[in-house]
Amino acid sequence: MNTPPLLLGTALLFWGWQTGLFLIAIPAAALLEVSRWIQWRLELEQDHYNRLWNLSALLVIGLGLYQFFTQGGYSALTEMVERGQAGARTESLRSFSNLVLRTVQLLPAALLLFMVAFAYGPLRTLPATTFSLLYRRLAQKSAAPGAPAFQMPTINPSYAYFILVLLAASASQENPTWYFPAITVLIGWALWFRRARSFSPWAWAGGMALAVVLGYSSQIGLVALQKVLEQWQNKLMSEFGNASFDTAQTRTSMGRSGKLKLSGRIVWRVQPGQSNPPALLREAAFNRYEQPTAPRRDGRWDEPAWTTRLRKFEPILDSAWNRPAETRGPERNYSWVLNSNATPSRAVTLTGYTRNGEANLPLPSGSILVTDLTAWVVALHTNGMGAARINGAQSLAVLETRYGPTGGFESPPNPDDQDLEGLAPADLQAVQRIARELKLATAKPEAALALIRLFLFNNFEYSTELSPPIAGSTNNTPLAAFLLDRRQGHCEYFATATTLLLRAAGIPSRYAVGYSVQEKRSGNEYVIRNRHAHAWALAWINQRWVEVDCTPAGWFESEWAQVGPWESWGDWISDAWLGFHRWRQGDSNVRLYVFLGGMIALGFLAWRQLAGKQWRRAQDRQQRAREMERRGMDSEFFLVEQALEKKRPRTATEPVRVWLARQSFSPHESGQSLLELLNLHYRHRFDPAGLAPEDRARLRDGSLRWLADHRLQNLP
Repeated sequence: MNTPPLLLGTALLFWGWQTGLFLIAIPAAALLEVSRWIQWRLELEQDHYNRLWNLSALLVIGLGLYQFFTQGGYSALTEMVERGQAGARTESLRSFSNLVLRTVQLLPAALLLFMVAFAYGPLRTLPATTFSLLYRRLAQKSAAPGAPAFQMPTINPSYAYFILVLLAASASQENPTWYFPAITVLIGWALWFRRARSFSPWAWAGGMALAVVLGYSSQIGLVALQKVLEQWQNKLMSEFGNASFDTAQTRTSMGRSGKLKLSGRIVWRVQPGQSNPPALLREAAFNRYEQPTAPRRDGRWDEPAWTTRLRKFEPILDSAWNRPAETRGPERNYSWVLNSNATPSRAVTLTGYTRNGEANLPLPSGSILVTDLTAWVVALHTNGMGAARINGAQSLAVLETRYGPTGGFESPPNPDDQDLEGLAPADLQAVQRIARELKLATAKPEAALALIRLFLFNNFEYSTELSPPIAGSTNNTPLAAFLLDRRQGHCEYFATATTLLLRAAGIPSRYAVGYSVQEKRSGNEYVIRNRHAHAWALAWINQRWVEVDCTPAGWFESEWAQVGPWESWGDWISDAWLGFHRWRQGDSNVRLYVFLGGMIALGFLAWRQLAGKQWRRAQDRQQRAREMERRGMDSEFFLVEQALEKKRPRTATEPVRVWLARQSFSPHESGQSLLELLNLHYRHRFDPAGLAPEDRARLRDGSLRWLADHRLQNLP
């Protein structure tokens, strides 16, 4: 390591102090710093460094998986995606961020094995192939015959590890006051030893002081930016969270200018079994129309709102507790009876996501019984306006609703259901004028209902273009302009007009919101999207609430014509997400299985790095090298060398060919034949292909024949 002495050890101790990991930091600092003063080194080759880095990378991945599945990361991530409330999502995001920070805190420990191997290894720098698969591939390509040469960069990982240690220390909230001064000292310490010698120490100190001031100022600016981003994040999540209707009030889009646009995101899925689905699914109803009494300074009116006084929710006991005590079973059956005096004739299954375990249910008219098919919902609450809400559900709720023509659990009419006195003067005049023209006051309820439908169907058009009131018109409120001037609008206009005209006819009525069920998918499944949000009226006729939808039938085709080509991609993602949740909720131990599967896979990869095929290949290469050294030791030419050594010894550094050239041979000894035998001898020893059988015989026979001639020549 070429970091300054004690710098890396001090940084590790500071990291241990910040994160509370002194039991790791102290021995790690000692191991790395002691390596500077001892001579003992590990015999490591480049292949060993490659595999040690691979093992360290697997340790980092395993650490991340462990933190994700055992420290709440899985729950934080799913809740961050599913929960629609901005505060809940922000809390989930904060939990997930804390998990990431805890993982970053442990990175120096995960990479400690590699750094110890580097500190006690023979190399002072490592090629980039150690850390990058891309560089390894480039190195392989450059090694091919005819490939252009590639200059491989080298890296000393000690400084990179030093920076990582400081980053890991910053991920802790402990001792925040001391963090900036401490890293200032540590970074200054490191830079002092790497400074350019052409600058004086005072110039260097001045530049360092300026950098510290700028760094501290940047820190203050980043804190302020973080607060701004958090506010922006909360606003973003509020605007793009899951859609749902407020059961206490709904502010309409009446009077707003521009184009009404709703997304195609799927919010509920409906399975009606073998029968047709209900045309409408209601989430809430309201009976008080609140219109500002005066326009704003610019002459425009604020958007009207529908509210109700019957907003209080009451819990409904599940059906097991509706039976006598002696007939109750030991367990709940997760069913809630909404109307015990009616008999259901149809059923529909609803599938959708909850917000922190809560969701408003879009129920068909005449609902009688609700059953939770996941056996998870804790409670169901209802109010007098026919709204129902579940609590304590899983992230994906699956409920079966049974309904019939005589069902329903709404309260009977009250004075608010007939009130017209709270209307603005222009609205009241417009409603009364239409009521006189249609003679609603003298018509029976069924006839009045038919007259209102014919009037709206024949004289009005559906439009999502929200234009302002006509300039100079006395009908300057959104509703009056709709009824008397413009005569085009979206469902909120038609539902509001229908509700108030019914009251003008003496019929109690309410304003209902929910969804229209129209889009069929594969099989017998229907999907409800954001753009299927709808509004209609409820009329009290023949002692029950009847749905009255006077929006022209072509409104669905008008919305469908605005669908973009990307909606199919969104549906595919939605289907995949739904399948994942069904799989996850079907097995409560799925997180454990995924975690164990990931650990087994990482363990296998780690074993391969330590004792797998790559290590065997390295051992084989060493074995082949030893075999190459032993091969050729049976050559008979060694006997020739021994005989010549007695006559004229060879010096330690003298090549064999030079040694043979200065020998003096008798006529019976051929120096030329010795050179031929030497070539065969070298091929036998060092040529990977070895000698052919006939060449091996030539080496043996020639060497023995030369030795025989040499002995005869030197006999006494």
